[in-house]
Amino acid sequence: MKQITKYQCDYCNRSYVSKYKAKEHESKCFYNPSNKSCVTCKHVDVKEFFDSEGKVYDAVSWCYQMDIEIFRKGCVVKHCVGWKTKEDE
Repeated sequence: MKQITKYQCDYCNRSYVSKYKAKEHESKCFYNPSNKSCVTCKHVDVKEFFDSEGKVYDAVSWCYQMDIEIFRKGCVVKHCVGWKTKEDE
């Protein structure tokens, strides 16, 4: 039997065999507050779109500070000027 060591991101718990890769990931991780990404911001929420009958036909992740859709493919928001911690007033 062999013991295997893994390294885990302090922010999202993703695991890596390489310590170097784990550190590299942590520096870019969306859940690392120093990256000021949408997932750690107080302005992120869901925006619902309604049809003419008042029924929801779509719901997207939305930034109410910047007034943009987020978390869509190809839309990586980091170091946002409107970012605030979830604890900020």
